[in-house]
This record gives sequence, C-alpha cells and structure tokens, in this order.
Amino acid sequence: MPSLREIQGRFARALSRNRGDSGDHGTRGEIGIPDEPGDADPLVLDDGLPASGRIGIYANNVRATFRTALQLTFPVTRRLGGDAWFAGAADTYRQAHPSRSGDLQHAGERFPAFLAARLAGTAHTVLADVAALEWACECAAVAPDGPPLDLGALATALARVPEDRHGELRFVLHPACRCVASAYPVVDVWEAQRVAGEPRAVDLEAGAQHALVCRRDDVEVHRIDAATHAFVQRLGAGGTLAEATADATALDDAFPLDVRLPWLATLGVLGPARLDA
Repeated sequence: MPSLREIQGRFARALSRNRGDSGDHGTRGEIGIPDEPGDADPLVLDDGLPASGRIGIYANNVRATFRTALQLTFPVTRRLGGDAWFAGAADTYRQAHPSRSGDLQHAGERFPAFLAARLAGTAHTVLADVAALEWACECAAVAPDGPPLDLGALATALARVPEDRHGELRFVLHPACRCVASAYPVVDVWEAQRVAGEPRAVDLEAGAQHALVCRRDDVEVHRIDAATHAFVQRLGAGGTLAEATADATALDDAFPLDVRLPWLATLGVLGPARLDA
C-alpha cells in the first residue's frame, strides 16, 4: 500500500497532465474521458466511470481554472492572440511552470518571459511585450502601500541635504512602480485593445515605447522616453541620484532632471530618500 505522500504525489502529477488535450480544446479529456491511463488510476475506485475518467474530470477543472486565472490577468494578450491560441499557450505554460500555490494570483509571473521565448523569431513578439505590460499592471494593483514622497516631502528632503551632495541621495520607489520597455508601440497597442468594439489599428513599425506603471487611486500607465526609463530603473535598483542621472543623460544629454524628479513625486513613484554616511 503506497504512503499518503506517494498517493498525493501521484494524484498531483495526474492533475498536472493535459490528459486528452490534442490542442484543439474540444477533446475527450475535457469531458472527463482521457486517452490514456496514469499511475494514479489504480488508486481510484472504478464504479461505473473508469478511474481515468474520474481523474480526468478533476484534471480538466485544474486546467480550466488555470486558464481562467491567466485570462483575467492577460485579457489584451488573449484578445490579440485569439481564444484558441491563448488556451494552447496557457496549457503549455502550465506544464512548464505549474502553480506552486493554491493562490493563483501569481500564476502569470513567468508568462511574459515564456511568451518571449516561445515567439522569438516570429512576427508576433509584440504579444510578449503586451503580456509584460499587463503583468506590470497586475503587480501594481496588488502591491502593498508605501509612503509616497510628494512634492512637499521631496522639497523637504532636498533642503535637508547640502546641494553638493544631492547626487548621493538614494530613493526607495513605491512598491507598485514598474517599468516596461518594448521595441514596439506597446502602450498604443494595449490601449487600442482595451476599448469596447473594434479596436483602432496600430502601426507596429511606429517605434519603441517605454511605460511607467504606478498606482495612486488606481493603476496608471504612462508613456515615458528611454532616458526616463533608464533613470527610474537605476533608482529602483538602488542607484544614487547621480548614477540615475548619468544613465539618463547617456541617452539624452538634455535630460531635464528638474522636471522629471518632481513629476515622479507627483505620480507617487518616489518613496523615502536617504543619504549614505
């Protein structure tokens, strides 16, 4: 008689398999009649419905629930790719990255990178960037609150530090802050697909876009230039104000620090500032 741990392991492996799923998403496995037995089948009572069929019902529920979780997180990616494509991608992704938690909130964490690898070299790589933007929005929505550094607090923080040491300041970013970079006009694509009815056409040859995702009352997505993207990324990595400014001016020698820093404070992106001893 197998141990309880072994029984649970066999059942978990059975549920993780796409039994009967041939890729057309209307298969025998989806109605609880799998195509092949599994190592958990001998552990299940065969009473009118084969044991493999009973397990298939549960396996289908697991697959459908996982798909639904991804659909809720990546609605624009699904709309762009189509329902059948998205279902197939979700099933393949689940096989590669099964959820390790009963909470599916974080199930899509690796989905953008999965799509980037899956779609590399094709004409559809923009889907991975859209997914990255949607995941950034999801993270921003559920991120914990943090003490924002508004304009008044920013002025106070700067006033407390000698001007010749402003470059040594380090800013903690708000937990909801995320940046996304794309070779495509990813924000335009994302916005166009979120409207009801027929989406407007977006020229994918229009050039790269960078996005700043933050949260005030609601999640917000802002277009930013490459220099601002580099600036925020370096601050988020723990860099000093001088280091972040250097990264930005390497891309735009006219980077307006006196404009961007207050703007970020207005958005609630900046958190507490500190000066290392």
